[in-house]
Amino acid sequence: MKKNKLAVTPHQLCPGLYVILPVRWAQHPFVFNRFKIRSQKQVAIIQSLGLDYVLVVPERSDTKPLEPPKKPEPAPAAKDEELDAELAAAFALKEQQIARQKAYMRGLQNTEQDFQRALVHTKAVMQDMQRRPQSAFGEGKAMVSEIARVLTSQSDVVLHLMNEPKTDDGFYCHSLNVAVLAMLIARTAGMSEAQMVDAGLGGLFHDLGKSRLPSQILRKTEPLTEAEQNFLKLHTQYGYELAGQYPDFPDAVREVIFQHHEALDGTGYPKGLKGEEIAQLARLVAVANEYDNLCHGRRQEPGMSPHAVLSHLYKHEQHRLDQGIVQYFIRVLGVYPPGTLVQLNDDQYGLVMTVNSAKLLSPAVLVYDPAVPREQAAIIDLEEAGLAVSRTVKATALPQAVFDYLKPRSHISYYMEARGGH
Repeated sequence: MKKNKLAVTPHQLCPGLYVILPVRWAQHPFVFNRFKIRSQKQVAIIQSLGLDYVLVVPERSDTKPLEPPKKPEPAPAAKDEELDAELAAAFALKEQQIARQKAYMRGLQNTEQDFQRALVHTKAVMQDMQRRPQSAFGEGKAMVSEIARVLTSQSDVVLHLMNEPKTDDGFYCHSLNVAVLAMLIARTAGMSEAQMVDAGLGGLFHDLGKSRLPSQILRKTEPLTEAEQNFLKLHTQYGYELAGQYPDFPDAVREVIFQHHEALDGTGYPKGLKGEEIAQLARLVAVANEYDNLCHGRRQEPGMSPHAVLSHLYKHEQHRLDQGIVQYFIRVLGVYPPGTLVQLNDDQYGLVMTVNSAKLLSPAVLVYDPAVPREQAAIIDLEEAGLAVSRTVKATALPQAVFDYLKPRSHISYYMEARGGH
């Protein structure tokens, strides 16, 4: 349903009105062409732009426009010096925002390239575990060790949402996702670099045993029979046995492979272990694995939004998952993990793209703006823009135009960019 727009003169503006500026984005100093006026200073800046009219959206406004002046306002002989300075400062601030936006986009593009290289590497390692396991494990360890080195040498870690992978890369993408998330949890928990490497290797190889399972079970989209479910559960035992054939495979990583489906209350498999009987790294990888699985859905079940999954792990999995590790995980992802659809407190829709470990409450959000082509869409830091998340939104609840613009991911993949050395 389209919202009505009302054309008013700039002199009818006041705080609380939701406005659309009828000029190109570069011709005004604001972050967006459409926004809610929050101060008299913003009113003065809009009035200084020399516009004949401004569009107001009554449904999004907190107040009504002022009555039009009875007499035409005389044109000022000269600009107010204070306003002139404020306008110049506002444009300078916007230039800084544009520069930061360009730097952000470079970082995002570089991270996407790093992710694609890591995904290719992961695919090669997992495939080569069948043909030349010793060298394949060494290559996997080298990749994980380099990630751990970067994570321990940098003070801030920025986690980006990646583009959709190819449909046939799902298994390898899951392995890489769980490895990366496990290492980030280990880092946040204050573990050593060696422990981070073991966490990453456990995440990378946690499903190694699935290579022994029939493809018809792994690829089946209908619910599994009880016999098939029991067969699937054997992947933990198979993986443990396979890893035991390689002399260089650390015992701690084999333990993760064997125990990553155990649960604190003893309802897991293969041994029904409880609480502290389950190795710490296995409990850690279990959290990352469950998160990734729930984001993508199982069989015919649709995936959940990242925010909903995180909430589910915290509220409904206390009996199965280590809640201390879940708390560390929340510190990795923030309240609104990348991939979460949100509505901001100015009513705009957005897709969370990035979280920074140094400021988790202020993610970077791709904002829907029909006046801006999608390839030029702004990805804004909410803190800098003075905005906040009002609520999360399901993809099915989005208007079609917003869905097509934001392109919410059906397959959530993350990769990190490290910033700032210690």
